[in-house]
Amino acid sequence: MISRRGVAAFLLMAGVVSYAVYDWRKKQDDESRQAEEKKLFHVGEEEVRSLRLRREAGEITLLKTPEGWSIQAPITAPADDTAVEGLVSSLLRSTIEKRLGPVADLESYSLAPPEVEVEISAGEGEGKSEETVRIGEKHPFSGEYYGQIGAETDLLLLSSGVARAREVDLMALREKELIRLETWRVNQLEIQRKDATIRMIRKDGKWNLESPVHTPAADGTVADLISHLGRLKAIRFPAEEPENLEIYGLDAPGIRVSILQEDWREPRRIDFGAKNEAGNLFVRRWDRSAVMEVEESIWPKLNQSVDEFRKSELFLASRWNLAALDLSDAAGEVGLAKNEAGSWQWAGENPASSPVRETVEELLDSLESLRAVAFIDGVEPDQTRFGLAEPRLRVAARTEEKPDSPFELLVGGPAGGERVYVKQGNWPTIYEVPEDQIREVEERISALRAPTPEPSPEEETPAGEE
Repeated sequence: MISRRGVAAFLLMAGVVSYAVYDWRKKQDDESRQAEEKKLFHVGEEEVRSLRLRREAGEITLLKTPEGWSIQAPITAPADDTAVEGLVSSLLRSTIEKRLGPVADLESYSLAPPEVEVEISAGEGEGKSEETVRIGEKHPFSGEYYGQIGAETDLLLLSSGVARAREVDLMALREKELIRLETWRVNQLEIQRKDATIRMIRKDGKWNLESPVHTPAADGTVADLISHLGRLKAIRFPAEEPENLEIYGLDAPGIRVSILQEDWREPRRIDFGAKNEAGNLFVRRWDRSAVMEVEESIWPKLNQSVDEFRKSELFLASRWNLAALDLSDAAGEVGLAKNEAGSWQWAGENPASSPVRETVEELLDSLESLRAVAFIDGVEPDQTRFGLAEPRLRVAARTEEKPDSPFELLVGGPAGGERVYVKQGNWPTIYEVPEDQIREVEERISALRAPTPEPSPEEETPAGEE
């Protein structure tokens, strides 16, 4: 049985705990109320629908749409979402640091008129709300800013976050990207120049030239160009509604780029015009009237020759997907196949009985090192003059996915200048390849054919046994 003294102690302890909880909750409520009272704006970032900055230099109006932020005044143009969201976040995090009471001479604090008036609207329809803050000059010692809220007459000291609204300009808030791209999703690219039109298409992850020649393209070169296009940003906007495009060389642009991404309905176009005195390029997008000025670093990439866009590598079969190799040269025909363990063996009635040494990997290294140094296009179907009717060497690579459609490499006759003619797969182009590269491949094939030396009796005897 609990004594009266125990009950009293329990009740006392319960009272102490209850008071501590009450005091903690009261402090939490007081802190929450004080934090709410210090807020400059009372909306959440996701609720903001528009932002207006009124300054002596002019008004900037920003509107949030389902597609992102846009500028409504002093021009109509897409906004830089990151820049606008950063500005909104900075303003909503700003606080009232001190209330100084009513002041008659607001002009002394640059509040009559204010240096900037910020108006933020939130919600829509009947639930729409607007909050206005006027921001003046910086306090000489604290780094805070003088300000006022709405119709209130109190002079306030505001935290330094409001400085962004005073300092930001139209250029900082404007979208400056030339074109927003996801490099890995672009599947068509066309460069129209006065000397040629270069058209490229990506299929199954590989780029091919379609015009002016039909041949594999250099994936890295194409990807580098697309990536560079996606990184270009406007340095400035010389004209919003140009009346005379000839001034900028955009009436008949020197280069026109059309680009298509797999999630777009139609290609998007960029016109590149003249250079200005600073060496920068005048550019105009298909969907905007404004003339942009961008760095000229893109110009050499757009002016690369057709040959620079070609793939110079000749062995296009990936070694990781190979299932078999058929080799034919002056010494005869041989076949190689991969077994289930991934090891290479001679193909035949019983390939498991004759494993191939690691030399096959060295052969693949040599094949992957083959590079064209010159290209011959538009040749006639009869390729006798290139020595390809009876090739010096034939390599056919088969994959598990397409065992009946091998990728072929044919090595023909001499091209002069220590070069050899080579034909690759079904592509119509004839390639010129250095003789020493072909000779290395042939030496690897000869090494494969060389008999494996029989182990000596000493090697057959296990260590430690007589």
